[in-house]
Amino acid sequence: MRMSGCHLDPVAVIIGLGACSHICALKLGKEIHGLAIRNSSTDYDNVKNALITLYCRCGDLMHAYIVFTLIEAKDIISWNSIISGFARWDRSEEATFLFRELLLTGIEPNYVTLAGILPLCARVANLQHGKEFHCYIARREEFQGYLKWRWKLKSCEIPRFDVHAALELLRGKRVVFVGDSLSRTQWESMICMLMSVVEDKNSVYEVNGNEITKQIGHLAVRFRTFNFTVEFYRSVFLVQPGPVPKYSPKIVKTVLKLDQLDDINREWIDSDILIFNSGHWWTTTKLFEM
Repeated sequence: MRMSGCHLDPVAVIIGLGACSHICALKLGKEIHGLAIRNSSTDYDNVKNALITLYCRCGDLMHAYIVFTLIEAKDIISWNSIISGFARWDRSEEATFLFRELLLTGIEPNYVTLAGILPLCARVANLQHGKEFHCYIARREEFQGYLKWRWKLKSCEIPRFDVHAALELLRGKRVVFVGDSLSRTQWESMICMLMSVVEDKNSVYEVNGNEITKQIGHLAVRFRTFNFTVEFYRSVFLVQPGPVPKYSPKIVKTVLKLDQLDDINREWIDSDILIFNSGHWWTTTKLFEM
């Protein structure tokens, strides 16, 4: 388009920034940002919103926030872009602060705002913030319908999760989740579902007496009545990292040995049920910018 001599208008800039956001092409996105500054496209708030989305998806939260502060008349789209951006990278304190700032402006949050920040509370296990958002939703009449939403199946039948049957099926077994934060969230969800019908909550405990936090690489919850454990091992890529080969390009910071499992694999070798998961393999910025 530029080679043909056509003028780069704000619509073209937004489309280009959107494409860069989807593939996390930060360098190319910055080039488009520079072009937008030179032709005054950044005077449009829609362009600034697209820039916020670009920088957030690429993990450059500092530049995302700088662009956000440049918007004089911030609307709910601008707030949603920056809040969901910080939430995407598990920056709970910053996302919560921005949410409070949004409330102080008098702009009403919408479903998109809550959909961006509530999953963050689950991922980082921040129960206090989660309860605060729950109370806020419960007090707002416009969100009452949201609290009653339910999945409605179409043209298929999926049996409901039978917790009692699952507890009996797992009796005497060892269940192990291995992976990153995504796997840890699944591990927590599994424990919550299984505990929902356990009468004696004290019979469910962390084996080593550890508090459930993100900093601990191994957690094991025992269901004493049913004699089984549900464990989590943190292994970001599931395989071993290695030193950078000699004469590698400077951009290469580390390598992954795809034919060698993580060293901690011996810890789960005798498990009865093993669940692997690692979202890092599907996130470009985490895989290629290690």
